[in-house]
Order: sequence, then C-alpha cells, then structure tokens
Amino acid sequence: MSVDLPLPAFISLAGERFDVAAFTAADLDAIVALEQRSHPHPWSRENFRSSAGHHCCVGLQQGDSWVAYAVLSFVVGEAELLLFVVDKDWQGKGIGSRFLEALTQAAQAKAQTMFLEVRASNEHAIALYEKAGFNQVGLRPGYYPAGKGSRREDALLYALELPSPEM
Repeated sequence: MSVDLPLPAFISLAGERFDVAAFTAADLDAIVALEQRSHPHPWSRENFRSSAGHHCCVGLQQGDSWVAYAVLSFVVGEAELLLFVVDKDWQGKGIGSRFLEALTQAAQAKAQTMFLEVRASNEHAIALYEKAGFNQVGLRPGYYPAGKGSRREDALLYALELPSPEM
C-alpha cells in the first residue's frame, strides 16, 4: 500500500477475526476473482496493479481468503473510495459496516472529506453508505456502462465530512 493509514490490525465481528492487510501483486489473483464475482463491469488486473503503486489498497482476510477490499485515493485533503467490495457470502452480516467504519476513521489522518460514487441501482451499497453518514451531493448521468441494449446507468455521488483526528 503506497498510502499508509492508521488501520487496526484486525476487525472482530460475532467472535470472528478478520485481519486488515494491504493487498499486493501476490494477491491479485484472489482480488481480481472477487472483483469479477462482484461487478458486472469489473476492474482489470492492470487497474489493480496500477492502483497498488499510487493508492491505498487494503482488505479483510479470514485465514487465506479475502472477504472484502477497498481502494482509496488521497489528494489535497480529500479521500475518494474508488472501490469497496464485500464478498457476497459476507454481505448483510455487518462486516461491510465495520470495514467502512475502520476506513473512514483511518482516513481522518489524511483527509477532511471522503467521496465515493455508486450505481443508482445498488440499493444495498447506498443503504450502507447512508447508514455510515454519507450524504448524496451529486449525480453523474449515464456514468456507468450497462448491458447490451440497455441505457447507461447514473452514478450517485456521496460525501462524508471526516472529523479531525483526536490529538
């Protein structure tokens, strides 16, 4: 991870431990496979390889398995959550909320605001982000590609004001 964040070493949920770890080139097979299972238009291996040198690429592991991952970019007091994925087998169990909370708390060390965009149809992700305190601040019409014969999908832009880190 080229951007160091003060993340916890692990997250506990319902008696289970999830290790917080940066993902590297050695992890790309597993990360790309999870990405392909999670998105109709996934990032490529090259997108991840390029991000590893410039962004914060971090995830949750249970044993040898990746359960979730995120890619964050930091520029001039702003953080952008470029990707946030929780394996479908772990969705709805609270791990996404705990991971997002850890990311937003850690981002306070480098940013005052965190931004993200989400497909307008992704109701579960929208609910997660709004529960975490994100507010919709914009719309990008026709931003996301859609299936053949379908219209492109809108992106909803969200922002979260991050409190200053405690001194």
